Amino acid sequence: AGEFAFQTLEGRPVARQSFHGKPAVLMWFHEHPACQTALQQLEAVFQKDKSATVYGVCTEPSTVDSSHIEAFLRDWNVTLPVVRDL
Repeated sequence: AGEFAFQTLEGRPVARQSFHGKPAVLMWFHEHPACQTALQQLEAVFQKDKSATVYGVCTEPSTVDSSHIEAFLRDWNVTLPVVRDL
């Protein structure tokens, strides 16, 4: 994979190097019912097997506040780590 970097919802950087030596699952999503279903399915896998690094990658625009993203993730019962692709 090429170089990439994301930010956590709290603003901390997450770079590809942090995945070194581990399988990584990245799933891009936005606030949409189809994404809700897919994230909930990934959440179920994440809860059963934590051997891989798993991140939901939110593609909501930077004008959408992280607190809004946290709120809909809470409503969706998604607790896996989420980063922003800004």
